[in-house]
Amino acid sequence: ANTIGSVLGPVIATYAAIPYVGIRATAAIFAGLCWIVGVQFFGRRKLLPIAALVIAAAALIPTHGQYVYGIYARQEEGSRLLYVREGVGATVTVMSVPDLTGIGRFRILDIDATNVAGTNRELIAIQKLQAHLPILLHGNVKSVLHIGFGSGGTCYSASLHGMPRLDTVEISPEVLEAANRFPDTNHGVLSNPRLHIFVDDARSYLEGTNRSYDAILSDSIHPQILGNAWLYSEDYFKLCKSRMKPNGVISFWLPIYSLSEEDLKIILRTFQKVFPNVYVFYPNAVRSPFTIAMAFNGDDGIDAQKIEKGLNNEAVREDLEEIDIKSTRDIMSFLMFTPNDVRRMCGNGIVNTDDKPVLELSAPKAMDRMKTWERNFAMLLNSRTRRAEPPVENLLAAQMSQLSYQSMDVFRFYDAARAKAWNDYPNRQAIQYALEAGDAVETLETMIAESPDNIWFRTLLARVYLIDGKPENALETLKPIAQNNTPLDPENAVLLSAAYISNGQIDKAEKALMRANRITADVLAAYAGAAYRRQDKEKAIKLYKDALRISAGRSDIRLELADTLAETGRLSAAVDEYEKVIKKRPADMRALKNYSLVLEKIGYKEKSKKILAQIKLIGG
Repeated sequence: ANTIGSVLGPVIATYAAIPYVGIRATAAIFAGLCWIVGVQFFGRRKLLPIAALVIAAAALIPTHGQYVYGIYARQEEGSRLLYVREGVGATVTVMSVPDLTGIGRFRILDIDATNVAGTNRELIAIQKLQAHLPILLHGNVKSVLHIGFGSGGTCYSASLHGMPRLDTVEISPEVLEAANRFPDTNHGVLSNPRLHIFVDDARSYLEGTNRSYDAILSDSIHPQILGNAWLYSEDYFKLCKSRMKPNGVISFWLPIYSLSEEDLKIILRTFQKVFPNVYVFYPNAVRSPFTIAMAFNGDDGIDAQKIEKGLNNEAVREDLEEIDIKSTRDIMSFLMFTPNDVRRMCGNGIVNTDDKPVLELSAPKAMDRMKTWERNFAMLLNSRTRRAEPPVENLLAAQMSQLSYQSMDVFRFYDAARAKAWNDYPNRQAIQYALEAGDAVETLETMIAESPDNIWFRTLLARVYLIDGKPENALETLKPIAQNNTPLDPENAVLLSAAYISNGQIDKAEKALMRANRITADVLAAYAGAAYRRQDKEKAIKLYKDALRISAGRSDIRLELADTLAETGRLSAAVDEYEKVIKKRPADMRALKNYSLVLEKIGYKEKSKKILAQIKLIGG
């Protein structure tokens, strides 16, 4: 009886109970069964105390509240649990989390409380690049194996390259079930007829298939998590190689947080033992805790012309532009290590194998996320044998200073990077840091006192004041710009205009915009905003349309147009504009809510209900 119970219990619990009723209910059911069996043996006289004991035990099993919430996902202030499924192999959750500025929110996908994907800028960037980098650098991919579906972002980006076959292996069906919570990252890729889904363990699939691939994209979970170090072993990489075509490419995301410097070297050393041509990319378009390790199955190397050719694909180009990657130069600036650099940094030493899984034992020891991130990033920067272009060097120095909380150095390095940058990375990242850092106001005020003629420092501080609801402070900070009648860069003209509008000074806002040294979509949209506040909605509509003629892809401007059309009763035209916005940004909460309201007004109640259901799925 004991043997039968020991065999049947785990089987029934794992495959028949937990996937349907969850861990807590399963525990309660089995406790109840034990009670029933106990009654048969102890007799009815002892029924009452036994029943009391069972009730007391059941009361200790939490069914709701912060304790259970903490079991399923990380507890962060302002977070909301949107989805939870307890599966055979893992508990999968989706949470809505406030960003560091306190202005917006993003969603994250966790497996056993470990983040694997999400919709913040850092995660979106690494998910897209994990697909685009290896496929672009291969140059002629016909078949792709993607391991680990996550939110579907990498899978979707890979599908844009139009290869005849795209296979995805995902061990947890609950992850696939959660895909509808991330319409803005996967864009419904599960319905793509070229996509083939296999619910299986990665190694099991690779051992069982006879297919070979041009590209293998391995989106494994962090090696610190129990059992995942096996997907960073020599044996696993050899298995991948056996399923790759000659001159194929393999890549995997490599975190630089919650890993010791030695463990990071072990992973790269192990990878290079199987694939000598290893390259490491760091996506400096964002301050990222991730790198991408990539290698060719052969003697091929990096060819920038292949990237240039791949960017002729309009869908690929637009997908990369969502994370501000617009050129081959942008992508090549991410290259941090060549094969010789990797060999030089890692040297000879231990490798991670199935027989000696050193990573499985050492990786969990590195618990301090921020400290390990800082140390590993410093090691990578200091181990390079070649320096990047000056703007990139200053950008990396600014990101390093962020990790060590040296705010004054952060802004100085971003300023130096911005002066010669060919892209907007330094300016955008500096603005983001100014909005997030607790000491930004104090630091910028000190820097402005030291360098009163530095207009850029003033614009950063003014943005913080506007977000904090202090337009008077913003105008005071921008006084040197406001009092000078010389032409302004469009960005500064729009910022000054926003400060005036927030302070109720529409006339001065329009005069500030007249000083812009060129007309851009942002300038016209700001003019439209001023017209709207004057209640001249017809003029606002015209100006929004003019802005979109300059930049048709600006969904933020199109949403303003849609709202204004709806307010003026042009509901059909508003619907058209909302649909264009939602096609590009299917999780835009404001667009979805307003679209639903307009649909209801014109009698499309069922369609409106579907939109409301979608809003609920993504946390609205």
